Amino acid sequence: MTTEFLLLFAVGFVAQLVDGALGMAYGVLANSAMLALGLPPAQASALVHTAEVFTTGASQRRTSIIAM
Repeated sequence: MTTEFLLLFAVGFVAQLVDGALGMAYGVLANSAMLALGLPPAQASALVHTAEVFTTGASQRRTSIIAM
């Protein structure tokens, strides 16, 4: 694993903790951190949106299991 991957993983992990604790700000926090790391805006936005798709899908799956 590269250092860049581990750094992006850590940023995503911390941002998701904030999102889970507060229920908001994942996109803003993750995007700001990735831009500060030097990623181009389009790539940072794409990464955030991809992560949100998977976390939303996992959240919906969990909710539907609980509702059963």
